[in-house]
Amino acid sequence: MKSHSESITFDAPPSVNTPTSPNTNVVTTPTFDTNNTTYCSFQYQGRIPKWNPTVSQAITSATLGADITIGDTTWQKGLTVSYANIDAATYVVTLDGTIIDGGGIYKHAGTTLGTFKRTDKQREQPPARSLVGLKEVKFHAAASVNTPTSPNTNAVTTPTFDTNNTTNCSFQYQGRIPVWNPTVSQAITSAGLGTDITIGSTTWVAGLTVRYVNIDKALYTVTLDGTIIDGGGIYRHAGTTLGIFKRTDGEAM
Repeated sequence: MKSHSESITFDAPPSVNTPTSPNTNVVTTPTFDTNNTTYCSFQYQGRIPKWNPTVSQAITSATLGADITIGDTTWQKGLTVSYANIDAATYVVTLDGTIIDGGGIYKHAGTTLGTFKRTDKQREQPPARSLVGLKEVKFHAAASVNTPTSPNTNAVTTPTFDTNNTTNCSFQYQGRIPVWNPTVSQAITSAGLGTDITIGSTTWVAGLTVRYVNIDKALYTVTLDGTIIDGGGIYRHAGTTLGIFKRTDGEAM
């Protein structure tokens, strides 16, 4: 195995790209300032930004003041991005409102645009807000999360939403070559890499481990521990989040 003298902590880019209808998406990017300021970019077909609201600890919501239309796609007036603290360590950015796209009405009621670490000093919990369910078309965004794990590696994490919370991970080289595909669930809470996997100067080191952990009755997280050697650097992961998803197990204890 390769010997390296320097250990490098790899910080994955935090932006989250969330589909919101067939032709629209939102890229959500935290700044990690002391106010938890977070930028959102509402885009058409992943390339044309049309609305760029900002939310934070101080300004907890931003609302679209007038319709924005491209072809048969309309972001409707009243579309709202909201900031809410989950606990002392994390906060979430959510979406409420309506997008008309290709003849369909896509209603969002608390759609998660990203869950991030809090960096505010006081970590005060704001009052809970009420989310009202809508009866029209409910859009379920693609659930896969793509997490960079070193300069040349990434992990794509995809929940199946079965009653066991089965979640599949694909560890990839340069975002295109899958090299390891572990699965974790409510029943099998960890999966470890048995032997090194090497492509060129990149090695996924034996012992790399994916873990399933329930956060609360509604959510679970998938995390990564272990080492990846890449281009002369050692990238150590200790609880790197690969995704936070809704629990669908029957008991949800």
